[in-house]
Amino acid sequence: MSIFLRMKPWQVFGLVVVVPFGIQFALMSSFMSGDKPDVEAMFSIFPIIMVAFMAIFISWFWGIGTGLNKLVQKEIRPSSNLFRFGIIYTACYALIFTFIFFQLVGKREPGGEMALIIPFHFLAMFCMFYALYFIAKNLVMAEKNQVVTFGDFAGPFFLIWFYPIGIWFIQPRINRLCAQ
Repeated sequence: MSIFLRMKPWQVFGLVVVVPFGIQFALMSSFMSGDKPDVEAMFSIFPIIMVAFMAIFISWFWGIGTGLNKLVQKEIRPSSNLFRFGIIYTACYALIFTFIFFQLVGKREPGGEMALIIPFHFLAMFCMFYALYFIAKNLVMAEKNQVVTFGDFAGPFFLIWFYPIGIWFIQPRINRLCAQ
């Protein structure tokens, strides 16, 4: 996973943004061509595509989160247990939810069983926000070599949250840290 620490911003942007959107656009164009969209083919291939792209995105988070955590001084380094749980939970949730959702929607309209997913979805959202928090905090702590407050790393937090833009600002900082 340390490869994500050394990648250039344009490489990360291509891997995490351009490739997924490009493939989705190409697939949607091919499914929508003609008089009638091929809905059955769309519901059979999209779960696989979504899981593959989510795996890349979560791997990027895992790589930079664990890598930056190792760069923070041991005395002030935050525990990575909750971060690791959150990433693993989110990956499992994304995998399970994607296939359940596409099974339900592909066969019929989703009913009350979709309501069962809500608590798991909120936990996955919390885990992803904690991952943003953890990565941003470790980035600034590695740069400053001191304990920081949210005000110190709010900028990187929001840049990572809006990753298509944030990659261009965060990844060079990660590259500089890893080069030292």
